[in-house]
Amino acid sequence: MHESENAAAGCSCLVNCVMLITWPRRSQMIQEALLSYCLQDHSPRTLTVVNDGEPCALTAKFTQQYSGQVLQVAAGTSIGEKRNAAARAVRADFIASFDDDDFSLPERLSKNLAALGEHAWLSASRKLVSIEALERVVGFEYGRCYGAGIISTDVTRELEWRPLNCFED
Repeated sequence: MHESENAAAGCSCLVNCVMLITWPRRSQMIQEALLSYCLQDHSPRTLTVVNDGEPCALTAKFTQQYSGQVLQVAAGTSIGEKRNAAARAVRADFIASFDDDDFSLPERLSKNLAALGEHAWLSASRKLVSIEALERVVGFEYGRCYGAGIISTDVTRELEWRPLNCFED
């Protein structure tokens, strides 16, 4: 059994929840997205916010209760480069996109992990897409994680995101 398959089956895997922002744009939506992260029923998880806007930080109250960090990157850093920075920042089993304008139900992570099941290692491979397992791939774009997707970090170690922005790929 592949390393990621064990992680998904046991559901005790660390999920790096990644939020890409340009602070203070969409600040109200970001607050709501943070709330949906806090309400997730899967643990362990950590939040990695990658910001290319004005400097910002997670509150002390947030960091006392939850695991998380803000990575400040240069203004105009592409979405692909932001995703790669987030993937390198935390040694986790999976990476889940937490878009700054989305609100996720509390069971989102646990249901995504269950849906991946034994096919977690296929979840973002550009080299191989298994038709029989395609329905178990949770969120893919060009074979990569997007939106409410979740992928194995095994894949991100092999295939980085291209340094593109939305609608360029």
